[in-house]
Amino acid sequence: GTTASLGGIYMLSRIVGGVDYVSYDYDPTDIADGEDTDGDGRVDEAYGHGTHVAGLVAIAAPRAQLLIVRVMDADGRGDVAAVTAGIAWAIDHGARVLNLSLGMLHPSLCIESLLQRAEALGVVVVCSAGNWGAENPLEYPATSPRVIAVAATDAFARPAGFTSFGRHVAIAAPGVSVRSAYPGAGWRLWSGTSMSAPLVSGTAALLLAIHPDWSRQRVLRRITRNARRIHSATPTQAGKLGAGMLQAGAALAADARPRD
Repeated sequence: GTTASLGGIYMLSRIVGGVDYVSYDYDPTDIADGEDTDGDGRVDEAYGHGTHVAGLVAIAAPRAQLLIVRVMDADGRGDVAAVTAGIAWAIDHGARVLNLSLGMLHPSLCIESLLQRAEALGVVVVCSAGNWGAENPLEYPATSPRVIAVAATDAFARPAGFTSFGRHVAIAAPGVSVRSAYPGAGWRLWSGTSMSAPLVSGTAALLLAIHPDWSRQRVLRRITRNARRIHSATPTQAGKLGAGMLQAGAALAADARPRD
């Protein structure tokens, strides 16, 4: 199946297409511009974010074909128009899984209409829940009922201190000090629900390769039925971290049993 990662680029031959809605060309290579475009006192702090995210999709689903869509600059800033265009482009180019490691504080009717279209076409959309360390503020599109919202744990199935949570979260996945690709043929450890989401996206891609007719609901049911219980959740987090931590191997092994 084809998986679209919105954010940046992971330079491997498995990439089958790409587009850049920041520079408005067909080269989605991440660009460090040396400027503090968001005025937070840090320069290019999101440089390599998309590379890292796409690399995690490739690690989870090594044979997946990747469509790379750049919608944020090196400071992690973008706009609704770019995200909308990116989602539409990915759908139009045959993506079966969309990974959205991004979020905004206000819903968008334009994006929601595209998510509705994606659902109707059988496209599975996976979103990062956010890194607020609290239930509020809520990030969109993770709050959309048409996506799989992903929180973050550490490697021991404990909630990450930074993870957002809420009733809309469907599943959690490792997101603390996760190692993946970085521009310049390098590697970097990075933390965030942005890292958790592509692990779920990769698992969804593997399941769709076996069950190409499955809907988002079928994919999610298989993943959540095989999740690992989360440890050390606070009373405030109870029932708000989804079904547990992703267990990709268990979700795939379930094909050996007449379960779904």
